Amino acid sequence: MTLKKIALVSIAVAAVAAAPAFAECPDPAPTFGTTIGAFCPANEDLGGLCAVRNASPNTTALFWGYNQGNFAVTNTTPSCSTATCGADNGSWAYNDIEPGGDGTIAWLLDGGPGTVVISGDWAGAGFRNFMIDGCPTTQAGKTRPIMMVGLSDQGPGGVGLIAIGAALNTPGAKADFDFSFVNGAAAGDMIMRAVRPPNVVASSNIDGVNRSFTIGALGLADIAQAIYSDGSVTPAEAIQGFKIYTRIVPRNSGAPSNARSSWTAASAVLPLGTAATPITVSCATPSDVYFGYSVVGNSGWEPSFVGTSRAGQCGQTLATPGPGKGKGKAIGRN
Repeated sequence: MTLKKIALVSIAVAAVAAAPAFAECPDPAPTFGTTIGAFCPANEDLGGLCAVRNASPNTTALFWGYNQGNFAVTNTTPSCSTATCGADNGSWAYNDIEPGGDGTIAWLLDGGPGTVVISGDWAGAGFRNFMIDGCPTTQAGKTRPIMMVGLSDQGPGGVGLIAIGAALNTPGAKADFDFSFVNGAAAGDMIMRAVRPPNVVASSNIDGVNRSFTIGALGLADIAQAIYSDGSVTPAEAIQGFKIYTRIVPRNSGAPSNARSSWTAASAVLPLGTAATPITVSCATPSDVYFGYSVVGNSGWEPSFVGTSRAGQCGQTLATPGPGKGKGKAIGRN
């Protein structure tokens, strides 16, 4: 996206800020995005606008109020209360396109190769306002409302990428929720980071069908660089824990896509750094089983893609997997 188009988007958002906000946010609804100018001067192609890096056409995103995301409920009628629907993007998708328009209603904008830009408001850019669920409010222990955003992608070689950001409401700023983090230590671009593959620390046959794998933990240090904040939340508040997912495919058929919708959760939410977890896998025929971590963020957010995968074997005629075997690969990339 050119700077000119980004500028037009900003003008369009400002123009509709006074529109009725059925999502409960009072007029003018708080805006969100990044500060133009002084804080990301390296982004000359974007006029200094801070952005999200390591993005692709596969990047997905959600936004929500701190401790208020309710991703199981999406608003389909005006005036859905925060108590009923939570406070999040609801059914306003990151890549929504205005019917017959030029795409400026999306809140995650194309910033050029490998780059997307966060830009919008809690009124949903006018005609989208009824799609947003609720409005972020101040939570216990906090001084003002906080907005969260979570992004995910699948990088080359089956690498699962994430970034999660938290921004404090600052009325009167160029963006009320400023995701350039001008008040925090991580001022600048958000960079989606790889989630490492699980460690298979032990495995053993149970019988001809079932096999036990012991999976090592994901720690805070493994994902700390993917957490961005202006100081309004701690890393422990941004991330609840992680889950272990599995995907079983026919033997030697190749690594599957990292899309989480095609994987099976093999654990509940586990605290970061928890003890190694035994997972039992059942395979009636010779198969490869892939393991991947899914980070679980504030309000239960999960990325659309599991982290980088690790493979083992199950079913008849199996070999004991070694750490590092069978790292996933990317498919369907543009």
